[in-house]
Amino acid sequence: MNGHRLPSPTQGDALSSVRLLVNQVVTSTDTKSAGAASSQLIQLLSSPASQHGSLDAVLLDLQPLLGPGNGNPSSTLLDAHSGLGAACAACLVQRIRDSPAPDQALGSLLRALPRPAAASLLRGLGLGSRAVNTSWGEAEWRAAAALAARGAAALDREEAGCVAQAAAGALDAALSPILLPASRPRGVAGPIPPTPQATAAMAAVGAAAAAASGSLEAEERVLALHGAAILGCLAAAAPLVFGGRASTALLLTAAGVAASLRVTLARRGSGEGDPATEHPASDGAGHPSIVTEGPRPLIGVHDALAFLAPLLTEAQRVAAAELRAVVGPRLGKRAALEALLDVDLGVPLTRGGGLDGAGGGLQASRPAHGLLLALAEVGAASLAAGWGAGCAAALATLLRPGASGGAGAALVQARAAALDLVHAQRDGGGGVDLAEVVIGLFASGLHAGPAPAPDEPPANAQAASTHEKPPTAGTQDQSRGKAPLALLLARLGRLAEEAGRPRAALAARRALFAGYRAEPPVVSPQALLRLADGGGAGDVSRAGQPPLEPALLALFLDCHRAGLAPVRLAGVLPALAAAAAACGAEERDAAWRRRDHARLWLAIGAARLARVGRVLPRGDDPATSPALGRLAAAAPDLSELGWRSEGPGPGPPAPATPGDGAESGRELEATLAALVGGVAGTPPATPSAAARLVALLTQELAAANHAPFSRLARPPGAALLAALARLDPGDPAAPWLERGLDQALRTMCLRARRETALGCGEEADAAAEALERAAANLVESLSEREAVVGAVPKNRPWTTGHGACALRLLRELTEWMPCLLYSRPVVRATLGLGGGGPDAPPAAQEWLQRMPRLAAARAPGAASAAFETVLMEGLLGPGSGESAPTLASPAVLPAMLALEPGEEGGAGHRGFLMWTAKVRALGAAQTQLRGLEGAAAHDALLAAAMHGLQGAGDEDQPLANRCLEAAALLILGLAEDKETTQDQAPSTPRRPGRSLLRLEGATPARALLRALCRAPLEAGDEGAAAAAAATAWHWLAAALGPVARSAVLEELAGAWRGAIAARRGIYAGGAAPHAGFAADAEAQRGAATAADAALAAQLPADAASLRAMRAQHLCVAFLLDARAALEGDARAEAQRARRTLAALSSAALEPGAGLGRAAAACATRFRLAQLALRCADAEPGAPAAQRAHRARVSLALDSALEWFDAPVAWHQADGAALREATRAVSAVQEAVARLPIWPASDRLSVEDAKQRLALLRFLLSSELERLAVWESPLDTKAHAAVACDWPTVAQWETLAAAAWIASPRLALALKDRFPGFPALRLELERFVLVNAAAKSLQLLPQAGALLAEMAGEPAAADKLVHLQSWAPLPLLQALAVVNSAGGKKPEVLEYLSRSLHECNPEEVAFFLPQLVQMLRTDHDGVVARFLLDAAAVSVHFAVVLACQLRSEGTPPDEAFDPQVRRSGWSAPKDSGLWQVADKLRTRLMSGLPEDVANLLKDELAYFDDITEVSGKLYPVHKDKRKSAAVEFLKAVELPRGDLFLPTNPDCTVLAHIPESAAPMQSAAKCPILVAFKVHVRQDVHPGFADGEVEEAGSQGSGKEDEEPETRACIFKVGDDCRQDILALQVIGLLKKAFLTAGLDLYLLPYGVIATGYECGIIEVIPNSKSRAQLGELTDGGLAEVFAREHGPPGTERHEAARQNFIRSCAGYAVASYLLQSKDRHNGNIMLDGDGHLLHIDFGFILGISPGGNLGFENAAFKLSYEMTEIIDPARSKTSPSYLHFKELCIKGFLTARSSAESIVATVAMMASSHLPCFRGPKTAVELRHRFRLDLGEKEAAAHMDGLVEAAYGRWTTGFYDWIQYLQNNIPK
Repeated sequence: MNGHRLPSPTQGDALSSVRLLVNQVVTSTDTKSAGAASSQLIQLLSSPASQHGSLDAVLLDLQPLLGPGNGNPSSTLLDAHSGLGAACAACLVQRIRDSPAPDQALGSLLRALPRPAAASLLRGLGLGSRAVNTSWGEAEWRAAAALAARGAAALDREEAGCVAQAAAGALDAALSPILLPASRPRGVAGPIPPTPQATAAMAAVGAAAAAASGSLEAEERVLALHGAAILGCLAAAAPLVFGGRASTALLLTAAGVAASLRVTLARRGSGEGDPATEHPASDGAGHPSIVTEGPRPLIGVHDALAFLAPLLTEAQRVAAAELRAVVGPRLGKRAALEALLDVDLGVPLTRGGGLDGAGGGLQASRPAHGLLLALAEVGAASLAAGWGAGCAAALATLLRPGASGGAGAALVQARAAALDLVHAQRDGGGGVDLAEVVIGLFASGLHAGPAPAPDEPPANAQAASTHEKPPTAGTQDQSRGKAPLALLLARLGRLAEEAGRPRAALAARRALFAGYRAEPPVVSPQALLRLADGGGAGDVSRAGQPPLEPALLALFLDCHRAGLAPVRLAGVLPALAAAAAACGAEERDAAWRRRDHARLWLAIGAARLARVGRVLPRGDDPATSPALGRLAAAAPDLSELGWRSEGPGPGPPAPATPGDGAESGRELEATLAALVGGVAGTPPATPSAAARLVALLTQELAAANHAPFSRLARPPGAALLAALARLDPGDPAAPWLERGLDQALRTMCLRARRETALGCGEEADAAAEALERAAANLVESLSEREAVVGAVPKNRPWTTGHGACALRLLRELTEWMPCLLYSRPVVRATLGLGGGGPDAPPAAQEWLQRMPRLAAARAPGAASAAFETVLMEGLLGPGSGESAPTLASPAVLPAMLALEPGEEGGAGHRGFLMWTAKVRALGAAQTQLRGLEGAAAHDALLAAAMHGLQGAGDEDQPLANRCLEAAALLILGLAEDKETTQDQAPSTPRRPGRSLLRLEGATPARALLRALCRAPLEAGDEGAAAAAAATAWHWLAAALGPVARSAVLEELAGAWRGAIAARRGIYAGGAAPHAGFAADAEAQRGAATAADAALAAQLPADAASLRAMRAQHLCVAFLLDARAALEGDARAEAQRARRTLAALSSAALEPGAGLGRAAAACATRFRLAQLALRCADAEPGAPAAQRAHRARVSLALDSALEWFDAPVAWHQADGAALREATRAVSAVQEAVARLPIWPASDRLSVEDAKQRLALLRFLLSSELERLAVWESPLDTKAHAAVACDWPTVAQWETLAAAAWIASPRLALALKDRFPGFPALRLELERFVLVNAAAKSLQLLPQAGALLAEMAGEPAAADKLVHLQSWAPLPLLQALAVVNSAGGKKPEVLEYLSRSLHECNPEEVAFFLPQLVQMLRTDHDGVVARFLLDAAAVSVHFAVVLACQLRSEGTPPDEAFDPQVRRSGWSAPKDSGLWQVADKLRTRLMSGLPEDVANLLKDELAYFDDITEVSGKLYPVHKDKRKSAAVEFLKAVELPRGDLFLPTNPDCTVLAHIPESAAPMQSAAKCPILVAFKVHVRQDVHPGFADGEVEEAGSQGSGKEDEEPETRACIFKVGDDCRQDILALQVIGLLKKAFLTAGLDLYLLPYGVIATGYECGIIEVIPNSKSRAQLGELTDGGLAEVFAREHGPPGTERHEAARQNFIRSCAGYAVASYLLQSKDRHNGNIMLDGDGHLLHIDFGFILGISPGGNLGFENAAFKLSYEMTEIIDPARSKTSPSYLHFKELCIKGFLTARSSAESIVATVAMMASSHLPCFRGPKTAVELRHRFRLDLGEKEAAAHMDGLVEAAYGRWTTGFYDWIQYLQNNIPK
């Protein structure tokens, strides 16, 4: 050991020490050192620390010791060291003892251990001596058995003999005390019996060692001992209780010993070994032995079988007793008999129970039966080993009935081994001899007398087969053991037939027939099935074995001819189906199979065994229907049965039924009618043709009704279609075939739906694939010639025959299962049609035109993706071959063009463009893949693609391209298929799609898919990104299959929930976004008023919302397409996808989701409702499914109804978006029309449900009419097609009640939606009065507004108190209430004041003229308090309020001086506000904080000084006014740096420009134009709390370094500007409505403010001139002006200005009509530098006109001749520009109607202002009438259209311009 001492086994790692010592023993050259290491190794191996662990570990440790030693290959190093082998063996035994699975460990040992090493370890165990070791346990013997099996051959003969003798002695010594208790002394306790595993191991050691010794003496000794042990165990177990521990142990012991006989008897049967000698019957120890006499030598097969005969006889007797005792009470007598005869036919011998008693079910509880099988297998092995000449006779003697006690019957139960034996001798002829011998013996044993021939049925066969009698005790004994023999006859007969032994084959056939029809049957149906299927499938498929199918076919036909009852015939079908299913592919369509199956199916049809009239529920007729289905699925193609002639050929003959030919024909006709469910036409003329038709229809319909989808070898109905193609025109068989084909496909569809409903995943998938194949087969048949080449003339017409039939069936099939339209096989077959050739069949051409359009109509995105994917597959797919469709295929162009028809009926080209984009994306993906190696590189590429979708990629590459490239990467299988080489062509494999579903969370492929689904929804529709993403989703679903589609839908569902949580898009809420981007450009050019600036600030956010809505709508469109493509799909993945869609639609429409009501979200909301209704289309089954169905329908209907609880909102978009909104509402309307009633609930009665559904139908109809008018305002035909039927008074009451029950908010919204129906308002007023005290109602401001408007009615007097707790009103609604009859009530005023306090003062300042008018009746000071409170928090509000109070207050003294005024002067009259306004102004100035008050004083004083310049200039001569004005302005000083223009608070005044002073011409004193240098603040509004004025001033003065702007104002004295303010207020409200709707109309409500009595400031419109000024520069008309200012017509600049002119003309046309603006001469018409037309100077509005209302201007608005020259250059009234102008006018008018109440209230509140435009209350009434709220949208559009037509070039308009030219020299 070189002085080093190893640690003890308890120190350190014992295993490491073992390895170290083994290494020293092997490598040491010193004998002494090696011996010392060996001694220490022996001690270490004997220690407990090293004797635990696995066998593999110890073998690994000892492996160096197990190699050859001393140059001797038969020995190892263990043999060279004394005691080391024993230590290693002991360690090995301990490992086996500790192993939880010793059998598995021993198997591993045998595989890893060399034979010499096993022999060395065997020597180490101590078995080399003849002494019997009685102290060993199970582990030692297990180890010995394993080592002997592996290493006995490596022992020398003497050693092997010693081992055999020791093992035999041990077995004898172990069993003798148990089996021979009399030999034990009385009173001495018996030894502990060994376990069955131990005895089996002893026997195995003895058998292996005896065989290795080569000594016949040793073999005979072991053989005799084993046989005696088996007999002894059987004898000892017989009187015991079966199933008990003792009997089971004995029988398992015998079975273990029997297993060892195979080695010895195989050698003895082959005649090997030395001559035998006798041996004593006792061992060396002298104790009694279980061997009673010396063994006799066994040489040859006969001796081997003779040795087994008594063992088999006794085992069979014990097994029968065991069966009666154990199984009989549990199964009954008859079942016990069948179990005894048949149970083992389906169980391989190796499953009969092992050393550990393994085995399942009945076999595990029958150890005697397992012993019987083991003995039979030993006998079969002996036969196989020793077969030779003369053995057949010996076997015949042994198997003869009665010989050897029936041992032959038991032997044949080992059918697998026996067949192996027979077949192994086949080539030499011995097998055929054996088969013939066995057939004769078995046939004579099965029946006492000669059986009737199958072809000659007995006369009483019918009577004998009516009932099966139960077996008696006698019949049980007669039939026992015969069934297995009869079943073996089937294959032996086939072997004899193939060998040319017809007599033997006939005998086997007769025997089998007799055994089946015997009473009781010797061969039961269960036995047949077990032979063919239960464990026998492997035998059938074994190469070279004779098949069972022909014998069973013959048996069925024999039974049919013999007249057996159908129930007996059906018993053969399960076995026949199993045998047919095992037929190889090369034999499937063999001629003999076609012939025999044709006869079989004819017999089945004649016997009416095929129940094909309806789809049976699961479990119905389980014995016949499933067997028929499996048999039909495995049957050959019967379509080639000679359909064209009656000559010879394959085909079933006429049925052999009693009677003449006429009777046979009638029966066949009846059979045909029963098969197809009625008479389809004239039956075939001959019985032979009818028989062929019956056979084919029976087979195909049985397959359609009962065949498992997964086993169908052909597409459903393919044989019927092929047969139909072979018929001549007018053949009477054609109608029957067509009807059968129709029934077969319909049945398959119904079954597929049933499998889906039952949740049968694999079978449902197989059903879908089968139907896809059927549809593809029908498509392919359209282009094929209708007959086999040479069988049909080439000029056969295509209008009849199978082409027309296939087309009709395709139509029906795609109606039943629309998902087939998007199936890749169907699309591939469609694109493979020769549709482009001149000789293409009409049926193919019709399908090629119809199918793509039908697919696109249901799901356009899915249809395009399906066709494009197949095209890419044909172009790029590997192995596609020449048959794959490409761009050059004649059918591709018509199909792609049919997918997307253009807007005007022409074909679109988007499909080709998208296909090109996808191909480009695939190419880019390939480029990125090129050169990548390893999974990490691929994952990095996917991660980079994901980051690119999330916005971190290349900014130069559009997001749309990134989406398509990401999809291409996924389709190429980059993340999952790492083995794909870069040289392979891109493909679309299905496996990566399946991997997508299995991958979870952080995998790169799933992460990329998630980013692809979420990026568009999170980023919004940036250009074409969202559309490209939707295309990518469709592409993934089409290319990767259903699993990828499910994955995409799941990710979209997650992205949608993220949008809900983030309140994005349609969930954003708030104000409705605009829908056009013209408003953005307008806002960027600069707004002229504070209202414009506020609107402009909202535009970017609104545009983002619109982009998000667009992306969400494209997502919903994809979801709808996906749902349509899933229609009828039976796959499990389709079910999963449908569940995902249902959950997503429910989550999207949940009330808690916060789905907004923005007008732009109309299409998306209704498409979501449509999706939810589609997801609820499936027929509900279980109660839970019914509840889910009702809940989903109710949720969709609630969402649709919820849309109408908001005021009418308009949304302008492109034509496609408007059409989509109309179609979305129409789709929901159609779905609701199909509903019988609103889904019932506990809170909704049946009557209420009906009324609510009627309400929704009416609202959808009205919405559809509204959207149709908005989409095409001039298309009266389209309006008529969707016209809404308006309810009567009684119906309005019913609808109002239904709406109130559904939601009071909804009911109140109806009042604003349908304002022209008083009956609706009256009913709502009643509901509000009744429920005024309800807290839920008080949350609705619109209900409070209705109650406040009713304040003047007696019924509402006691309800007004509830207004104190009512939710405040919005600003515009509050103004409408003020204008109502109840607006003067104190409770209402208090409610209004509270509402106004909740509003933004900046917004309320817009309506200060109206609020000041309310001071007349403000007796309680409610309005005054609000005005003062608002002024305290907003400087802008305070300035406007002060100016307004000054204009309404007491005029200055000079206003009463007639010399100061012009002629026609009259003294001012008090309007009722003079004193009130003065007092409130005083309170305002005194109540403000000092700094705010000083700012206000300086603001007013500064602009008063400039205004006074206008008054000072009036007496100055006109020629000197300019210079005088400059001097006056120079004297005015700017008091501070934080003053702002009163007309625009965002403009901080830096200085006024005296030189800009420009006196202007006016009928009043002398208006003056003054320009200011200002700083425009875009971020700060002058609305501050106390103490913030200084900060505001510093902000204003601190930005003087920035470039100032110039703004001009007109200061007027002597003119009342309040009427202009009112007109511009109306124009401002209209502009807000237009912007909210996204309507492309232009209005410019410039700023005007009244600063005192007949004083005011008017904002100058920049860069503009009046039409009169432009006329002074040219004598031409407006067209010439445009050409001069904007370039020649047709240029881009000119057309842009012309479009601006049209937009502004339309906007001001609506405003002028509503305001009735007059005095519209060219001096009051402005044109700006961009071509916009603007109106100014509103001195004559609301019905008043110059000249005392002479009515010169009787057009609704000014549309003069020169204006029409710009709008309609050809003056044809049909030009696109003029029609566009009319559409804008109509849409503007419809939009204005939605703000009618606010506008009317704004005007009506000024009625008491003494403005000239008011002529009493009728002014507001007439204004309201001009909105035509009594008309629907359709009638309102027609009304506005008529106004435009009437104003077009009206002569009175030109006449007024001419008068103005004459009177005032204003150019016309």
